[in-house]
Amino acid sequence: MTLKIGRQGYLGLGIESQAGTAVPATTAVPFVTNSLLGKHNPQEDIAARGSRAQNYTSIIGKQWSEGEVDVNLDLTNAGFFLKLALGNEVLSNPATGVYDHLFYTTVSGNNPLTATLYNYTGLDVQQFASMAVDKLDLDVKDTFMVAKASFKGFFPTSGAYSATTVSGSLVNFGKYNLKLGSTLALAEVATATPVTEFSLSINNNAEVVFESGKSTASRVFWKQFKVTGSFTKYFESVSERDSYLNLVKSSMILTASGVNLVPGYNEELKINIAKMVYNDQSLATGLENYFAVKTNFTAEVDVTQGKQFDMTLRNTRDSVYT
Repeated sequence: MTLKIGRQGYLGLGIESQAGTAVPATTAVPFVTNSLLGKHNPQEDIAARGSRAQNYTSIIGKQWSEGEVDVNLDLTNAGFFLKLALGNEVLSNPATGVYDHLFYTTVSGNNPLTATLYNYTGLDVQQFASMAVDKLDLDVKDTFMVAKASFKGFFPTSGAYSATTVSGSLVNFGKYNLKLGSTLALAEVATATPVTEFSLSINNNAEVVFESGKSTASRVFWKQFKVTGSFTKYFESVSERDSYLNLVKSSMILTASGVNLVPGYNEELKINIAKMVYNDQSLATGLENYFAVKTNFTAEVDVTQGKQFDMTLRNTRDSVYT
């Protein structure tokens, strides 16, 4: 048998129209980390039998799948993860050959979507149905912006998938900026706030459910939805410190840009947080380093602006993500 290295693996993804009903893959995911696995928790009989031996037998217990897939975020394929995490997508066409994909959650709360994943790890392809994004992290420091998707879903079965080649513009620290203001409209026209690192976490609190009649997970449900994050900047202003101490809430817009599409339009990822509260802060430095302040925030629903959080992906894809 010929051995294969990790980069010879591949992962296919298709968004399910009905949770749990497997669909063919519509894209390949160029990952940097992939820990998807079927999980099994055998149920052990450890009843006393007049012996020091604890284990005599076991039977099949709960069976499900979970794992994390990390990708260098690009401005075409990111839409698959964003739609899975947020659930809603609206497509618009602001210019010829330019398309905006708005991903959002409703204020009343909607469910995310599920995917079928096809995972090749050097020997065979396993099919993972009803895979939900439990948590999606976006992180950028001094290299690429990385998306980290933690999945939970059904126990894997045998599948079939052949790798395809996908491409898109990558985002790194030199291609994004962050703006703050008392409203999104004011943040839009504000001067960019220079930061040294940024992170965002979309937490869906997904949970696989087990019901009578089978040992495998039967459904996936979602609990509370929460968006948190942090940013770090050199300590050259007391504005963030005072906002934290006095519960001054802000709107935030993060924009990450890619290649030019047509005059006046670039590829772009735009993150809107209507209202955020600074809920923790730290100011620490080594003796030979610069003072920097790290601010942790939580996104709140802003009734006045009619939203909590949304993301818009601008590219040349002329159809919704499926």
